[in-house]
Amino acid sequence: MKDHHRITKKENSLDNTLNLGNSLNVKVISENGFIVGKASQIRIHPTKMCIEGILVSRGIFKKPLYIGVSYIKRLSHESFILKINPSTLLKGKNVVDTNGKILGKVKKIVRKEHANDIKELVVKSLLRKEIIIAISNIKSIGENILLNSNYHAKQKHIWKKS
Repeated sequence: MKDHHRITKKENSLDNTLNLGNSLNVKVISENGFIVGKASQIRIHPTKMCIEGILVSRGIFKKPLYIGVSYIKRLSHESFILKINPSTLLKGKNVVDTNGKILGKVKKIVRKEHANDIKELVVKSLLRKEIIIAISNIKSIGENILLNSNYHAKQKHIWKKS
């Protein structure tokens, strides 16, 4: 960095800070290493002058994500590393029971307020009605969503009346 005048009280020196302009359009990576998208905006609090969150661009046809600073683990000029795997990315994943049978795909994620905590998933398949699955019935979330062995989905097909 070029020689400069420094006017600070308790703040870090210029060399020990990040230029946020250089952190735009860098990758945003989830806790498990999945590339969520690219940081399109870095939002700051208007009076406290601290970072509040980032807006993540996920591509042309996908809604952007606003991720609060409490979910960001680290930032650098190369990437933003998250403390979480964003629950909103579960939409479209297969839901599988313990026998390996695919019950359908996640159609909707019901969250607690705006937090990353999931209350339930709404699952839909081509020939079945919607199934609502509480988070307590989910064993693991990875490439697919695996249900607990004690969960048994009711057979509700579209041609049957409720």
